[in-house]
Amino acid sequence: SSSSAPPNPTTSTPRSLYLLAAALLTADLLELDDLLPYLAPTLEDTGKLMANERKRLKGEIRNYGVVNLSAKASSDGEKDKAYKTLRTIIPVDTDFAGGNQIIGIVAALILLKNWSLAHDMAQLLQQVGNVNFVDYPDVARAMISLLTWSIDLVYQPVGLLSLRLAGPAVCKEGEGEEEGGDVPGLPLVCPLTGQDSPQDGGEMEIDDDELPKKSDSAQKRESAGKQLERIASLDHVVTDLKPMLISLGHHLSTSPVLFTRICRLLKLRLESLRAAHSCTEVGGGAANMDEAALLATPEVKDMLFIISETLLPALTKLECNPAQSALLWGLMSLLPFQTRFDMYRVWKGEGFGKQVSLFLLC
Repeated sequence: SSSSAPPNPTTSTPRSLYLLAAALLTADLLELDDLLPYLAPTLEDTGKLMANERKRLKGEIRNYGVVNLSAKASSDGEKDKAYKTLRTIIPVDTDFAGGNQIIGIVAALILLKNWSLAHDMAQLLQQVGNVNFVDYPDVARAMISLLTWSIDLVYQPVGLLSLRLAGPAVCKEGEGEEEGGDVPGLPLVCPLTGQDSPQDGGEMEIDDDELPKKSDSAQKRESAGKQLERIASLDHVVTDLKPMLISLGHHLSTSPVLFTRICRLLKLRLESLRAAHSCTEVGGGAANMDEAALLATPEVKDMLFIISETLLPALTKLECNPAQSALLWGLMSLLPFQTRFDMYRVWKGEGFGKQVSLFLLC
């Protein structure tokens, strides 16, 4: 359109248009600075909407459990008026990203795995209007999808593949044993590479030549740091996942499956780090753990930050499931007790009240 006026914020924008704009941004055919003036509501208005939402939630907390004996029952007209006022503050769930076009672009960028630009826009929202972009359900779902995709390769050796319950074809009895399988009639073949699956819990090696080839344009975009790549090594799990997990925060509770996978991967990585920092006593005695050196490593510090800012708050919002608690405890039990109690203090004390959607859990 030749007009420079911003679009009507009440108009519903189709999801496909967000994806198209995100694809143009990813391919460097469109600049974000050129697109922002045409999006509605503006960054400032988005910040005001979020401030109104915080104010409403804080009011609910103050009025929780308070009984006004002199209050009168509201008429139907007053209820309708209050509902309409509430609808102007709370994003409409039926529209993609609540009808907010800036948030819609962020969600579309995440769906296209352009985490770099999406994170830049998220920081801009935080600076201008103190807006947490993952409070919008569509963005949280896109983040869950991105994280699940990014750890798909590195999780396979500890996922269903490690259970050795299935193969590409069922053979006659005894053929599976001839090929080294533990289950008669099932050859242990990895569905990713077509090679024999790792034995004795070993890690699966992935050859780059066996992965699907990317086009020249895709390689160019990835080399520019725009599109995210899958994590192929356990050594990179903490470093690569930290920015996304910290941004997602307690919204990880919306995916118990991803919560489980993150806990298992972090536990495996922490066990390997503990083994690297253990020293054997003279005379072949038991190994001692250099806990001070372990906790001083940047990777362990990042892991502690992920536990405090994401896993523990997410556990608060999860449905009652002892398995999730046991998984997180299995990870935290590898840490010194003082470190665990420091994280508990942050979890129950300083952790609550930082984000809007945690107010009512205080």
